[in-house]
Amino acid sequence: RNPFGDYWLIQQSDAHAWVEVWLAGRGWTRIDPTAAVDPSRVFDRYRGGLGAGALGQALGGTLAPLGNALDWLREHWNSAMLGFGSARQRLLLRPLGIDQASQSQLLIAFATLAGLAIAFAVWAMARQGRSHETDPLLRAWHRLCRRLRRHGLEKQPWESALAFARRAAARLDTDDGHELLRLSQGFARLRYAEPNPTVDDPRQLIEHLDAFRPLRR
Repeated sequence: RNPFGDYWLIQQSDAHAWVEVWLAGRGWTRIDPTAAVDPSRVFDRYRGGLGAGALGQALGGTLAPLGNALDWLREHWNSAMLGFGSARQRLLLRPLGIDQASQSQLLIAFATLAGLAIAFAVWAMARQGRSHETDPLLRAWHRLCRRLRRHGLEKQPWESALAFARRAAARLDTDDGHELLRLSQGFARLRYAEPNPTVDDPRQLIEHLDAFRPLRR
């Protein structure tokens, strides 16, 4: 008896075969030519065809709990995964108030759940990709780039901030182009060079980056 799953474990070593012969006046009579266990069957307990519980019991009382636990895990795997049918699906849906559902309804329900899970995973990855930017100045610059992208001015991955600003300024209104060049130069100094304390104020530049709303020509 498996103490983990509370079920009886029938092993190969529990099996025994015999023959019956017809004897006149007695009818079919059981004849067991191997009343004693065949010595070769002792070693059958160690072969790979046995279950995990049988292996633990065959190796002695010390490993019997381990064998029973492995057999219990295998039994649960067979029951939960290999035996996952419509009856088990209804049991899972019953706490949600769904007692009876057709196959098409189950398909729609699981497809909806899968779609929501995929959407949440995509949202989480996108949020994680943005959350690594801890520099407020860099976040403000990226917000500006997203606004310019809505105007058809997309920054290429290989472009520096100054190169992108020069290219975008040529397609903007004259005043907006000059302002974009000024903002990109301030961003480059604060981000990549040694800033001038008398000229470069990070908080003021962030405000100007967020306030910039360009107009195309």
